[in-house]
Amino acid sequence: MSRQKRLKEKASKKVSPKKEKYLKFHREKSATLDLTFPDLSDDARKEIRQDEPRVSSALRQAFSYLRQEEKRREERKPR
Repeated sequence: MSRQKRLKEKASKKVSPKKEKYLKFHREKSATLDLTFPDLSDDARKEIRQDEPRVSSALRQAFSYLRQEEKRREERKPR
């Protein structure tokens, strides 16, 4: 059966109202994500610049604490 015949048959078949109603939920979605960052105002940029050092120092402290805890656990392990 040729492709055109199959497409005609498919088009001539009745679609149930329920399928028609929910068809919008099953449409193909784009595979590419659109990641665009919002334009920030000057105040927001300034706030981010001020927060970056605090965040980085907090992360450094947290990671150093985790490393210390890991060392302590290693020392406590029975060999």
